[in-house]
Amino acid sequence: MSSKIHVLRLYRRSLKLALDWSVHRYLWRGQALYIRELFEAKRHVKEPRQMRELITETEALLEKWKHPDPYRPPTAPGGSSPAPGYFSGPAAESLICSPEDDLVDAAIA
Repeated sequence: MSSKIHVLRLYRRSLKLALDWSVHRYLWRGQALYIRELFEAKRHVKEPRQMRELITETEALLEKWKHPDPYRPPTAPGGSSPAPGYFSGPAAESLICSPEDDLVDAAIA
């Protein structure tokens, strides 16, 4: 794999890692700009040995900063939404309204 592709993958991994630490995009955006600045500072390195060292160093940093419990959207696999069937049983049945229920009268009373 060429080093350009490798660096692009590292850049993408670093952005995704930053998303694990900050849930809101407006907080993440500042981190993304900082990450871009770090990658741009080393953009003009052409010597293969220096490139390998930078790639190795970046991979080590990404592993070090890996989130122990990364954020997942609630609807994503492994997310925080309840499992199917979580809201079942007699308690859940009391939450379900039938068409015969008059919600307007119940709200006024």
